[in-house]
Order: sequence, then C-alpha cells, then structure tokens
Amino acid sequence: MNRITLAGLIAVPALAALSVQRPRESSTCQSDIVSSTVVSTFCGHREGDTEILDLLILWRATPGWFHNTATGRNGSSGSSVFGATKGIVSQSTDYGDATIAFEANFDTRTATVAHSTITLEGINTIVVDDVRGDWRITSTRRTEPGLPLVGDWNLALATLSRDFVRDLRCEIPMPVPPPIRQVRVVTVCEKLKQRQQR
Repeated sequence: MNRITLAGLIAVPALAALSVQRPRESSTCQSDIVSSTVVSTFCGHREGDTEILDLLILWRATPGWFHNTATGRNGSSGSSVFGATKGIVSQSTDYGDATIAFEANFDTRTATVAHSTITLEGINTIVVDDVRGDWRITSTRRTEPGLPLVGDWNLALATLSRDFVRDLRCEIPMPVPPPIRQVRVVTVCEKLKQRQQR
C-alpha cells in the first residue's frame, strides 16, 4: 500500500490553485483635458504589469470649450457595475455649459455615445466632434491597447499613436480662460512640447 505524505497532500491543492487564472479586472474610466480642443475619456483595466485600454473617447469642440462659464457649473455623475463582470460604466460630466455623456458595457462590447451604439469589436477609440452643438461621431479606430501601468496614460498614447496626436490639434493654442478661477491644467500638448525642448 502506497503511503501519502503530508507534504504531498499540501502540494496537490497548491498546484491546482496556481493553475487557476485570475478573473479579468473590471474597467474604470476617467476624463481629462488633454489639449485646447479635446477632453479625453480613458477607460481601462490592469493586466499584470500593463494597463489595457478598453475605450478612448475624444470629445472635441472649439478651443477652451471646457472652461467654466459665468455660471460656474462643473461636475460629474455616473454609475459603475462590477462584480463578476468586466464592467458597465455610465458617466455624465459637465464642463461649463457643455455636457459629455456615454455608457459602455464591456461585457457585451458596446458603447453608446451621441445617441449611437457602437460595437467595440476591433474598435477602442471614438472621436466625437461639435460637443457644444449636435454631437457627431467623426472617427472610430483601434489604438494599440497595452500601456505602462503608471504615469499619464494620455501622454503614453501620444508617444505611441500618431493618430492620437493628430486628433489633439496641438497647433491650436489654449485661449485665455474666463475671469473666474480656473484650475491650471498642463495639457498633453504642453508635455510633448516640453519633451521636445529637452
């Protein structure tokens, strides 16, 4: 009769645990001013030592459209559903008298933007123009999704994607903000210029 050692009994479940893959993290989203004309919404999740881009929405309008107006209205609202899913995110953000809003379902791989539902199979980037008027989706494409885990993800995208830099329209200067207090924003365009001057 074979003898089973205590070490053997411990080793078997330990090896089984190592073979089980961890579930994918849920996606989270954040929006940032990245140029004089663009606010970027970045949705991603972590895989090991890499940040994976799930959805990038570039909201564009006239220079400085995101500055607070005399109303001082600024803020955001939204909801996220996680758990055993990749995530369902619904967000609405006010920039002065303009509002950006979207819903992304990373389980069904769909996003609803500007009253249009887009399938995210082979697509992870959406460009929306005329944000202060009648929203128009003017471009969709795939952007290389693997990014450094830490740092400015929008800046990392700018170093990897010529299309992203083109969409920022860095040649358009930032206008002087209205005479109510504004938070100083260092845009991706400014960071790229600083790198070139080194």
